[in-house]
Formats: sequence, structure tokens, C-alpha cells
Amino acid sequence: MAVTLPVTQPLPSLVMLNAGAITVTEAITVTEAITGEAEPPAVVIPVQGAFTIPVWRANGHHRHPLAVILPDAYRVCEANVAEEWPCPPGLQRNDYLGLRGLAQSLALSGYFPVIVDLNGAYSAAAGPVEPADRAVQMVDHLLAWMADDMREPRVESYGGEMSQTTDYARILVVGHGQGAAMALAVAEARVDRTSDEEIAAGLGPVAGLLLVAPDLPAGAALVDVPTAVVLPGCSPEPEEALVEAAQASPERQSLLARVLLPGATRDGFNPLAAAGEGGCDGGTALAPAEQQAWLGAYAPAFTDVATGYAPASAAAGLDALVAPPSSLYGLPVEVVVTDPSRLGRPGEIQIFNLGDIVVEQPGIPDPADRVPLRVEGTFVVPEGPGPHPVVMLLHLRGRSCFDNETSVAVWPCQPAAIPHYEWGYDYLLEALAGRGYAVAAPNLIGALSEAPGWADPADPLGARSLDYYRVEPLVDRLMAELAAANRGESMAFGLDVSGRLDLGRLAFMGHSRGGEWANMLAERRRGNTGVEDIAAGRGPAGAVFLLTPSHGDFAEQEPASLAAADVPFVAVPAYCDDDLRENPLSGQAYLEGALLDSGRSSPAWVVALQTGEHYGFNPVVPFPSYNPNSIFCKDREQLLASEAAQAFVAELAPNFLDVAFGRLPVAAIPGLEPSQPLTTTLYGAAVEITALPGPEQRLPLLIPMGDAELATNLVGGAVEAEGEAQVSLCEGTGERMCVVDTSITLRPEATVEDWVYAQPKFAGYPPQLRVQWDEPGARLRLTIPGAAGDLSGYAMLHFRTLVDMFDQRNDGVDAQSLSVALVDRAGNRAAVVLSPEEPALIKDRGERIDPYYWSYYPLRARSVRIPLADFGGVDLGQVAAVELVFDQAPRGSILVSDVEVVAE
Repeated sequence: MAVTLPVTQPLPSLVMLNAGAITVTEAITVTEAITGEAEPPAVVIPVQGAFTIPVWRANGHHRHPLAVILPDAYRVCEANVAEEWPCPPGLQRNDYLGLRGLAQSLALSGYFPVIVDLNGAYSAAAGPVEPADRAVQMVDHLLAWMADDMREPRVESYGGEMSQTTDYARILVVGHGQGAAMALAVAEARVDRTSDEEIAAGLGPVAGLLLVAPDLPAGAALVDVPTAVVLPGCSPEPEEALVEAAQASPERQSLLARVLLPGATRDGFNPLAAAGEGGCDGGTALAPAEQQAWLGAYAPAFTDVATGYAPASAAAGLDALVAPPSSLYGLPVEVVVTDPSRLGRPGEIQIFNLGDIVVEQPGIPDPADRVPLRVEGTFVVPEGPGPHPVVMLLHLRGRSCFDNETSVAVWPCQPAAIPHYEWGYDYLLEALAGRGYAVAAPNLIGALSEAPGWADPADPLGARSLDYYRVEPLVDRLMAELAAANRGESMAFGLDVSGRLDLGRLAFMGHSRGGEWANMLAERRRGNTGVEDIAAGRGPAGAVFLLTPSHGDFAEQEPASLAAADVPFVAVPAYCDDDLRENPLSGQAYLEGALLDSGRSSPAWVVALQTGEHYGFNPVVPFPSYNPNSIFCKDREQLLASEAAQAFVAELAPNFLDVAFGRLPVAAIPGLEPSQPLTTTLYGAAVEITALPGPEQRLPLLIPMGDAELATNLVGGAVEAEGEAQVSLCEGTGERMCVVDTSITLRPEATVEDWVYAQPKFAGYPPQLRVQWDEPGARLRLTIPGAAGDLSGYAMLHFRTLVDMFDQRNDGVDAQSLSVALVDRAGNRAAVVLSPEEPALIKDRGERIDPYYWSYYPLRARSVRIPLADFGGVDLGQVAAVELVFDQAPRGSILVSDVEVVAE
């Protein structure tokens, strides 16, 4: 891929871990207790080494995996034949620092490499304990010390890099020469250390092993973790037979790659090794610099696979399903790779990597006009032959890679440096697969990157919206590969899925920015209904699920992106959303747009979470970060817990898709069927539900869209205010805002627009009918002409309302109350009283966080549903009017919208 990168990275520096820089508070003591001596002498072995801070800065959403490098055994003390221990001052050799090039290559790839000085382990003068046992103790001590936030003495310059930003759940161990035996011992000692407490303390299991020119003891066995063994061609080792036996073992389940590097010598991997050691019998030895460069390229590629940051790579000779390469990274090789885990099974989540694409960005100067993107992610296909509907799951924006010096986002970066937000939805993939849905969750970090190097230099902030050009090509490439796999032409997803996918039933799901993209992709695909389009993965969406979605980010480039796709959709906004704090309930805008679309044919729903926030749905992201301004969000302890948020989505998403694709009736989800009563809780969470039925199920009576609705309703009857009632039209924002705090004063430098911005945020900004009354008995009457008066086929009267918290008419009350009446043509009248306990009539009790403005306080109109059967004594076949009667409170002010009747 010929792309000139606009951002380059400096070579990371090596930081010493020794007594001069760090004082280890608890040295390791090796005794001769096995000799049976009453008081065996003790030998102190200091824990020393060096580490390299990764160039890519870890952030709160991502941590650097750890690479522990164990060097070969060389002379412990300089010019000291007796190898006494400890070495005399100034005479300890530092041959382990010869592996700094390997450490730097891993650091450039996003890993946190630590080279351990094993001189004390190798010294024959240090006591009778086996060197491997010493090495295990040293590694355990060092990693536990690094993971300890409270280590003493505190070294602030890099203390955080060793604890808060290091991923101790993903540890690779590299062993060179005799260090390979130490690496095996470390892996064996940690096999059963899988608890969360052990991992957090740096004592967790090893994720992978890289054994370079290994010198292993007789009887050694390879641990069943992803392993690569690099054999030097110039000095055939007995380890080759060991590896062959392990590869032939039917019990082994992990990746095992055997790489013979012709011309390589054992010492050639370390530039500080003694010159002339390790000749090449019968061949020409490689230059040490060639070996070291090769290892610097191979090690990160293998580590990406071993730690799970990339699937098995054919380019690195690590894919057991393709023919092995004859050369790697510029040198000839002989590769044998086995990997029983390479072929996945239905129901198991697979990691995929389809390679790179280049996306063009119109109007952006070279080289930023062509962005390289990796098409990778996770995939699951359910058990059973199918064909299974397909779900495309798009994650939140999150954070991109960061430059270590400036904290400016950069792209591209190495696999281990990329936050994998798609991994945070594994629980959802499992839930959907369990209900018969195949799910692909691509990694969108590159597409969503805000790296200024890929934007117009004159407009660095423009990087925030350039995903407008990036996401769709990435999704299209993924869908094309799914189509190829469905035809039996691709094994890129790790298993045979031929004929198992129903590409004619496609759903888009998205979280945050991914939600906005889910809607936009569904809207763009609505015309792709041809058989060829569907078979090629370009077909239309049949459902959309929007989780705390953003809205309006692409309005300038594409005004149509504001519209809701005309497919069944559900939006799940959250009152406590801090990421979208300027408009926490922005997902409501999708329903408001759908409501005003007279040509819409599909139903839609909003399920607003009262105590939900933005990030709890994805455990990769720190939790919680919440907006405390809503009345539901004041108490942090009342927030919907992350586990509860994930359980909520894992219930709602499969059920909703089953409803959208006709597998379940709408009534299977409590509260979503608009002809049935509302619920205030759903799947363990407090919710507010708004339903927009399909056109065949509803008869709209009033939708305030303009001043015309002040006089005539949607069935042609009059809109009348009677008694001491006043009716006016207001809007969600602008000059005629519905909710206004007139007591707000602005700072001297503020503009007029700031006054509007300072007001509470009305979800979706819908226009409303404002009804105010100053004496009991006032009413709002919607006359229904005779042709529209037969409501006998309908089951429910629905409208939305909100009590104006700033109108002085509502001072001193916590809630309003009113009556809703039906009148038939014979003059019969029946009324239902809505008490102050009706959730929609409870007044929000807000308070300003700042004396000048309401800090992101969200408001929304809430639904009221009244069964028509409750209006006893009225002829539902001859209804003449619907009335809101203000006879329960002496005065008040409410907003009203969406008056309609709904059929079963």
C-alpha cells in the first residue's frame, strides 16, 4: 500500500531499572535451605533491567500489553573468572542491553517491553537453586513491583507507565538462548494464575512465548500457549525435534510456529555478544544486523497474534490455513505452523483481519487525501445451519492512538497500540448469536480518527468529521467479504460460513457516533433492493438499533443525514450521558424526525434510560463518566451499573431485532406495543418509552408543526381553547423556545446566542402546543368531524406532555393533574382523571449548576396512554371530540404533542 505517512515516530529511549534509578524495596533472597543447614547463608539478588516506554501513549480506554524479555547467559562479571557473586563494583556485565533493539521495535508497536537482567540468576556463585527458579522469582517480583501503585520509593517520571497504563492481562515473554528456558519456567509457573486479583498484581498468566535460538534443558516441554520458536540455521539445535513433537501432539490447542532462519547464529541476535561465537558450519552466516532487523520485524507481528491484537497473519507466516511463505521480512525462511484454534466453531467469537484499504477524502491535500484503514474486528455466526440474519455493529468513537510527545492523535499506528472498542461488545455478540444472528463488529478507530495529519492543514478541527468519507467504504469492504464467505469463497472469518448468512435480513446497530452511522448507512442503502445487490452484501437494512446515538454531526455535508431511516428502529438515549452532555437525549431527534415524516411506513421507538450514561455499555471504556444535571442523575450511586447496562442491551437488542424481522410480536417487549399500557421499568432499568406505530395502526389527531395547527387538527376539525385557557405554539429551540428560564443573566461578553444555549435542552427540539390556564374548568378541545369519528377499531388514546417547570402557574406544585374526556355525537361525555402520580405530569425539579446557565439539563415530553375502554358510556363509533380538561388544578401550564389513537 503506497501511502506516504504524514506522521513519523521517534525511536523510544531505554530507561534503566537498577539501583541507581529505582530502589527495590524487597530483594529476593535465595538460601541453601535444601542442604539442611541450620542457618543457611543468604544471597541477595537485585532485580534489575531496563524498559522502554511505548511511543504510542496509552490512555484511559486502552493499556499497553507487557513484553518481558529474558536474555541469554553470558559472563556475569567482567574479567572475573571465578564469577563471584555479587560482582565487584563496576564489573557487572550488561550484555542484556544488547536486546534494546528488540525492545524498541516492540515499543514502536505499542507494547511495553521490559528486559530483565538475569545475571544473578545465571551466576554459579549465587547458590544451588536452579537458575530457572531464580528467574521465576525475579520476574514475579519485578512485575508485582511494577503493578503496585503504592511502590516505594515513588518515581514519578514513569511510575504511571508501569501501573495504570500497562495491561497485565496480556503478557508476552521472549526468551533468547538460555533465556528461553527461563521463559518456559515463567509460563509454567503462571498457568493457573488466572484470577482478577493475580492479574491486577502483575502475576497473571502468560499470553504467548517467543523463543529465539532456544537452549532448553533435556526433557523440556512447550507450554500450551501461542508460541513461536526461531531456530538459527547455522547451529542446528535439538530443540527442533522438541518443536516437531509438540506440533504433532493431538493434545496441543494453541498456535505453534517453527521458523528456521538459514544463516542465523545464536549470538547474532545480540550485538553485545562476544565476537566470533556461534559460527556457521557449512554455510555463510548472516550479518548480525540482518538477524536483529529481522527479529525486530517478526517479534511484533507474532506478538500481535499471541496477545489477540491481530488474527493469524499469513504475511508473518502464522496462518495455518495457507501455504507458509518462503521468505519473511527480506530473508529466506523455512516455516512450519500448526494452530488447532485457527478454525473456529459456530457460536465462538472470531477475530478477523481483511487487510488494508485506502479511502479517498475529496478536497484534502496530498498525502492526507488517501487514508489507510485496516478492515479488522470480531465476528460470530450462530450454531445451526441458518441462514442467519446479519447484524453490523458499529462502536463508539472513543480515542485514537496518541503521540507520546504531544498527545496529538496519530494514524496509522500498530495493532497493539489501537484501542479495540469492538471487543467491549462481546457480551452483545454472544447474546445476538444465541438468538440466531450473525454479527460483525468492525474496528472503526482508523475511520473515526481525529489525527490532524489526515485532515486539511488549514482546518485541523476538520479531522473530527472526516469519518464522513471513511466509515462507509470500510463497512462496504467488510460486507463484501461476508458475501464472499457466504458463497464459500472466503475463510477470512476463521470458519466455513457458506450458505449460513441471510444477507437479505440485515440490521445496523451502533453506539454513539456508531449509532449515527448505523442510521445513515441504513438510509443510504434503502434503494438497494435488487437480488444482485443483496447477494453482494450491498442490500438494504431491515432494522436499526441506536444506542446513546449522536445526531446532526454530518448535517453540513449531508442534510438528509438528519432524517431517520424508514425501517423499524429503536433509539436508546440516556439522561446522564456525559459524552453527549450538550444534548444528552439527542437520540430523541430520530423519533421526532420520523414523526414529522408523512411518508414514513415503519414504526419506531425511543427507550430513554433515566439513570443510564454513555460508556457503561462497553467495558473497554472506563466507567462511569456521567452528566449529573438531570433530576435522575444527581446521585452517582443511583447510576445504572455497567453490568446492568450491558444486561439491559443484551435483552433489548435481540428482542427488538426479533420484532423488526417478524420473529416476535411487538408486545413481547413490555411497553413497546402502543395499544397496551406503558411500563416504567424494562429489563431492570428505569425507562421512559415513546412509540411511533406504523401508519396502519394509528390515527393522528394533532401534531404541532406550525401555526396552522393552532386552528385545525389533522382530521380537519377545530382546535379550540375554552374557558380561561390560552393556546400557543412553541418550539424546541430558537426564538419561540418551549422551556425558558427568564431569570438567566449573561456574562458581559456573551452573545444573544449564548442566552439560547444557556437554556435546558429539549430532547429532539420538537414544536409543541403550549396550553396555559388560570382558572379551573378550562379545556383544550379537538373536534373530530363525522367522517373520522369512528374510533371503534382503536384501543388506546396517546399523547405526550411536559409540565413547564419555569411557568409561574406551576409554582408550588410537584405535579399537575387534569382530565381527559371523549364526547360522542349524542352529547355523552366520559372522562378519565390523570392524577399527580401520572409520570408524565410530574414536574422536573431542576437547579442551575452555574449561576448563568442550565448546565446541559435535559427535558423531554413523556407519553400518556389511556385505554379507550376506560371511557365508558361513550359511543366509540361516533366520537365528536377529544378534550383535555383542566379541572383538577386551579392553574397551570403544560406542553402537548402527538395526540393520536392507536389500534391493536
